[in-house]
Amino acid sequence: MQFYIGEKKLDLQKQISSEENTDIATTYHNTGVAYNEKEDFANALFYKEKALKIREKLLGEMNLSTATSYRGVGQM
Repeated sequence: MQFYIGEKKLDLQKQISSEENTDIATTYHNTGVAYNEKEDFANALFYKEKALKIREKLLGEMNLSTATSYRGVGQM
């Protein structure tokens, strides 16, 4: 259920703003966490990598949110 809500939230966020913003990166990351908890590791990695790419582009490598994404992808 949690990943479904995350995907719906992503759809709404994309309709309202650009796909490349930190709020959407956070939702991607959280959706990845939800998939990871359900042991759907392929989808978890997909969403966590999307969050990482956005955070790297917008925030750079030397940022706590980007570091969180690096950790999330690395734990997969």
